[in-house]
Amino acid sequence: MNVRTIGVVLSAFVLALPAGLQGQGAQPPGGEQNMRVILLGTQGGPTFSAQRLGISTLVLAGSERLLFDAGRGTTTGMVRVAVNSADVTKVFLTHLHSDHVIALPELLISPWASQGRQGPLQVWGPSGTRVMMQTFQEALALDIHVRRDVDEKYPAEGVRVVATDIREGVVHESNGVKVTAFLVDHGR
Repeated sequence: MNVRTIGVVLSAFVLALPAGLQGQGAQPPGGEQNMRVILLGTQGGPTFSAQRLGISTLVLAGSERLLFDAGRGTTTGMVRVAVNSADVTKVFLTHLHSDHVIALPELLISPWASQGRQGPLQVWGPSGTRVMMQTFQEALALDIHVRRDVDEKYPAEGVRVVATDIREGVVHESNGVKVTAFLVDHGR
């Protein structure tokens, strides 16, 4: 089966960093590292492995925390590398296969309910992303209601989702970081 879809691929993002940086691991004169790419999980496909989490890549670039895909165990991967999942509010999906999105409901609820995320979860992905995120919110509506309105009274803004269906081209640019998407043939 051949699938042609717009997707954000790790190699598709361009980071506009200060002059003199050559890529991952490069150091500016002050010795500070401005960018880190962390493979939280590398297990592709709808399979299980005790040694590997599902596909997910975290990019730390200055103040930006960008997550590319949200495979099984994404939030566990963040804990392993000491990244507060409440700080990761920008998610880019390469495509909508389950092994790339299965941790999104957990990423929506847990950082809000356990770590106090105050702002919305922003998600960019191919056509269908908005509907998928709306459906996840509907599935979690009772839990959201109880935590927001009855028991804990967590702020509504922290569980809000801003989802965007993307097309080819620049899909996000902020704080010197640019994310670009292009058409990919995801065939077998």
